Amino acid sequence: MGRTAMVSIIVLALGLACSTPKSEDHSVRASDYDRTCSVASDCVAVAEGTIGCCGLLICPNAAIAVSSSSAYQRDLNAKHPECIPPPPCAVLSPNDCQTPSPQCIGGVCTLVTDGGQT
Repeated sequence: MGRTAMVSIIVLALGLACSTPKSEDHSVRASDYDRTCSVASDCVAVAEGTIGCCGLLICPNAAIAVSSSSAYQRDLNAKHPECIPPPPCAVLSPNDCQTPSPQCIGGVCTLVTDGGQT
């Protein structure tokens, strides 16, 4: 087997090992969870977006009801793609994020940052 063919096979194998089927949903959205509230303490800040091999490495950018936080966490864990081999992952420190403030505005959990609502 020639060198070009061997390299092609290795690249293909690595691509298949690191990819996941396109039909799988690897994202979480606040709109999928209960966001109703009466007071700010009914809300919790969460991150929404696409979950990659290293997880959801973004700062909180949405808010959901505290009562939905366990379902959110369960979905976050279940939707994490398996990547073989796992890539080196950066660590997101709490100091990297602006401190968001989940608020109850008009009966809906909303994330408020220093710059206003998100």
